[in-house]
Amino acid sequence: MTNPMREQVLLSPQILQEQFAAMEERSRALLPTPTIFAIREVILTGCGDSQIAGALLREEWLRLTAIPTQAWNAMQAARYEPALPRRQSPQDPLVVAISISGGVARTLEAAEQWRARGATVVALTANPASPLGQAAEFIYELTIPPLEGDGGPGVLSFLLATQALYLLAIRFGEVRGRFTQDEAQALREGWSQGLVKVEQYLPTLDSTMQRITGEAKVLSRYELLGSGPARAAAAFGAAKILEASGHPALHQDIEEWLHLHYFAQDPLECGTWLLCSSDDPAFSRARELEPYLRRLERPHCYLTDEQGAALLTHAIDLPIAPCAVFTAAVQALALALFAAHLSERCGAKYGRGARGPWQDCADGRTTRLSERLPLPGEA
Repeated sequence: MTNPMREQVLLSPQILQEQFAAMEERSRALLPTPTIFAIREVILTGCGDSQIAGALLREEWLRLTAIPTQAWNAMQAARYEPALPRRQSPQDPLVVAISISGGVARTLEAAEQWRARGATVVALTANPASPLGQAAEFIYELTIPPLEGDGGPGVLSFLLATQALYLLAIRFGEVRGRFTQDEAQALREGWSQGLVKVEQYLPTLDSTMQRITGEAKVLSRYELLGSGPARAAAAFGAAKILEASGHPALHQDIEEWLHLHYFAQDPLECGTWLLCSSDDPAFSRARELEPYLRRLERPHCYLTDEQGAALLTHAIDLPIAPCAVFTAAVQALALALFAAHLSERCGAKYGRGARGPWQDCADGRTTRLSERLPLPGEA
């Protein structure tokens, strides 16, 4: 039995490496230097996986550029934030609207609303001729290689968007004098070398996830916990479980779990993944959850590193990563593998096959065919 989503995961590090140099050059050429200096606020926005990519990079953008950075879902960016008072200057803010297809109505609406208000709008898309590409002032084109048959829920597209946002943040930091050219190049090389390590490690991780899904009971629902960039990885994992297998899945902050989802009445039926490397600021709190999980008899497992795994009972140690964003991306890959093997074990159709009561989502109609707000000044 083929597993297209699994195969997509295993191919991802190689494809990211192959495209790295071209994407780095694209990041250098995307925006004029005066525009980079003019930006005082950054908004990363999109829907679904695209929004999660922005959330994954928000802290890294702030760290590398020192520019206040927001990561909003497209509904927030399109229909709430533009009307709120804020300091503005020419070309500001920078809005990076992320949509692989370029046809998602709400992301297009966000780009239109902000550009009408004088913002610098970049479309991060694989379809420059799309409505989003036409609405934006600048286009960062992603190249998604063809996948055989049904490639399954997007993994490669998410990782390419993540890599593009990271390289663009380095470019901003370099131009604005946050670090030297040599330091910028060291950041890029660290990411590229990390991809080599992940490619070497993935077969082992794949076998581990296949064993876990083969030995463990298929549960009725799943929760994925993380803080900081790992929260975005948890959100991605929840999305892949929902899309691939159809099992209810949600993500939550590690601290907030103890305030809320700890009280769920079906602990034996809730598989729980905790994402936290040993150098994560939330690691000490994540360790404190383990006795509670055991007392609740919740099936659980930590995604951490070798040092973290030595301190925990049920853990998978992932390779050391060059930065927190890369760590979270590897955690996302691990969860995508879990979702792929879970889907195969259950014999589930990706996206429910867009059949029966789910037929409305065929060809992305549920996200493309939506009324958009009029632009300022329009009737």
